[in-house]
Amino acid sequence: MGDTRSIYRGWDFEKSLPGIKRRLAERCGGELCVKVAAVVDDKQGGKPCQITDVPPAGSTAKRGSTVTFVIAEPCDASPSEEGGGPSPDGGEPPSDGGEGEPATAEPDEG
Repeated sequence: MGDTRSIYRGWDFEKSLPGIKRRLAERCGGELCVKVAAVVDDKQGGKPCQITDVPPAGSTAKRGSTVTFVIAEPCDASPSEEGGGPSPDGGEPPSDGGEGEPATAEPDEG
């Protein structure tokens, strides 16, 4: 079985963000309960806004915390002629049987 953690690697962060938030909201029980952010690490190389690293599969994030994706270079506010790499409509990754989620929010304790 392949490395399911790479499910979003190579995708355009801004184009994928709606799908990422939707999947996290599902894990939160219907509403988004975590923040989603990107940090730049240009040492990994890549195009602007391209996701180069993701949270480990199966990792958890507490409600109210931030789930962080690493991008190669800052996202450009203006549209790019090159596009931003692969990203299916809505930013949804291919179905993987539930594995490879970017993070799972922990349920409220109380």
